[in-house]
Amino acid sequence: MELIYDKGKLITEGCDFPFLMGSNTGLLALRIAYAMKCDPIYLLGIDLCFTPEKIHWHDGYKEISRKPKQDRYNIFIEDWRKTIDAIGDSRKVISCSAISVLNDVLPYKSLWSVLYDGY
Repeated sequence: MELIYDKGKLITEGCDFPFLMGSNTGLLALRIAYAMKCDPIYLLGIDLCFTPEKIHWHDGYKEISRKPKQDRYNIFIEDWRKTIDAIGDSRKVISCSAISVLNDVLPYKSLWSVLYDGY
């Protein structure tokens, strides 16, 4: 898989089709899983909850001093929703986060159920 820039956006080539990298690694992972024809796709640790005090759940990016902004967050969530909508019924995408903001557009299944009851 080759990564290229097109009009300032990072795109992959060498898959069945080129696709945008997305706005974070979780969205990129979903798009790669789709390109690899994974089915079902389970989202682990993807709650996407907005917290006005922090950008990340961890403190690993201490040099980043900016505060998250609600309008940027809304665009970020819209990127996720557009990707899920584009995937449609071609793959089963399942949320494994009980508090995910995507649970209104994705089925939820606890990780416990996935691991112990099967899919």
